[in-house]
Amino acid sequence: MNHPPAATRRDTEPPSATVIENVAVHKGTDALLLDPPLYDVLDPDALDALFRDVDGARRTGEVSFEYCGCHVTVGSDGRVLVEDADDDERGSPSE
Repeated sequence: MNHPPAATRRDTEPPSATVIENVAVHKGTDALLLDPPLYDVLDPDALDALFRDVDGARRTGEVSFEYCGCHVTVGSDGRVLVEDADDDERGSPSE
C-alpha cells in the first residue's frame, strides 16, 4: 500500500490516538483490530504526557518505538511518522 509516511496530529488529539490511527491506516486495517493494542507496547498516557504543554510552554523532542511491525516516531511538532519496521531506508542509530 502507498500511504503518506507522516501525518500531523490535531492539537485536540492526543499523540497516542494519532499513533493508533496512523498505524491502522499504514497497515490498511481498522484501529480496533491492531494487535497488540498500544497499551501492551507502551503507556499511552505517558506518551501523551511527554508532549503536553507545561506552564504554557511546548515541549520539544521526539520519541521512537516499534508497534505492530511499524517504526513510529512522534515529534513535539505534532508529526507522527510511521514506516515499516524493516524499512532499510531508515538511518541506523548513531553510536
